[in-house]
Amino acid sequence: MTDDDAVRTRRTTPTVGLVAVAVAMFATACGQGNAFDMEIGECFQEPDALEFSDVDKVDCAEPHDNEVFAIYNLTTPSLPTADVMFEGCVQRFGAAIGTSYETSIYYVSLFGPTQQSWDDLNDREVVCYVFLPEEKKRGSALGTGA
Repeated sequence: MTDDDAVRTRRTTPTVGLVAVAVAMFATACGQGNAFDMEIGECFQEPDALEFSDVDKVDCAEPHDNEVFAIYNLTTPSLPTADVMFEGCVQRFGAAIGTSYETSIYYVSLFGPTQQSWDDLNDREVVCYVFLPEEKKRGSALGTGA
């Protein structure tokens, strides 16, 4: 299997509060990007499919669905649950956004390894992103304290 063949699967799981956790893979720069190559501060549109390897990246000044606020690598010996990966995102939320997750206007989701990408590609990266349900955002959420 090559990186070009790999996909991440988005599985939405309700968690505490008003949050949805999406487990999947992700991409970089404006336009179509590789889902395995994201950076903090990048904005993107919600992928249409459950499984995907590319995302539509946009300038954060333009209307967008999501923004990457943290990226971290898993150190567990086996693929953890979506809830464990989500907690890793919540731990990084305050430093990136400027307020606690509990008081923020933003929801949190993530892209993380699938069992296949974990086993075949040694994929350990979790990409955490913020979004506002049912609306597009303009501008960056980073450091806003919102």
